[in-house]
Amino acid sequence: MGKPKKDITPEESAQVESLAAHGHTQREIAHFLKISPTSFKRKLKEDSLLMASWRRGRFRSEEHTSELQSH
Repeated sequence: MGKPKKDITPEESAQVESLAAHGHTQREIAHFLKISPTSFKRKLKEDSLLMASWRRGRFRSEEHTSELQSH
């Protein structure tokens, strides 16, 4: 038997968005959440709200990066 599954809370989902916006990788975010990178990827597939948080964060990160490059 493995570890019990850890549900991602709404607060953690918001943290995922923030961390992604600051350029952190899925591996780094998984470490922050104290789960394996494989579990994080599985949770992204299973949880549409978590996936939306990840994508919003990545979008904000890319937006910020392109802003800096244009100056």
